[in-house]
Amino acid sequence: MEIEKNISLAKFSSLRVGGPADFFARISSIEGLQNALKFARDKKLRILILGAGTNILFSDAGFRGIVLKIENRGVGFATKKVRGRKIEFAQIAAGENLAKFVRTAAEKNFDFAELCGIFGSVGGAIAQNAGAMGAEISDFLVSANLVDLKTGKLFVAKKPFFQF
Repeated sequence: MEIEKNISLAKFSSLRVGGPADFFARISSIEGLQNALKFARDKKLRILILGAGTNILFSDAGFRGIVLKIENRGVGFATKKVRGRKIEFAQIAAGENLAKFVRTAAEKNFDFAELCGIFGSVGGAIAQNAGAMGAEISDFLVSANLVDLKTGKLFVAKKPFFQF
């Protein structure tokens, strides 16, 4: 994970506007996120978490602090037996494209059709409780692995944590 200085934010917004970020890091792993958070804590920087940039408008003045662009990817599907019932679930990285996930899920006979057509990343969709066709991310989310922005520690958050 490399931390860059004075990076134009315009190329990271679907609207293609915005000034520079003081610091910028592309995050592709939990360890990378934890390292960037330590950098931010050490320098006492404001933090902005950025997903796909489909629902953000940056100021021409830029961002005073560090922008952490979440770029981890990955999708996994599994089936478990819990108390005699078959439970199917998906594990998705926060930086994964939501539309790509929905397509991949359909190929594996998982149905997230209501989420089809929502632009952006999975993490951003969770943060905003994105929805379409009468359904929202909160209808599907069970839990998420999160990193505490203040401490850098990993924890599991169940659905109520998000207060959708």
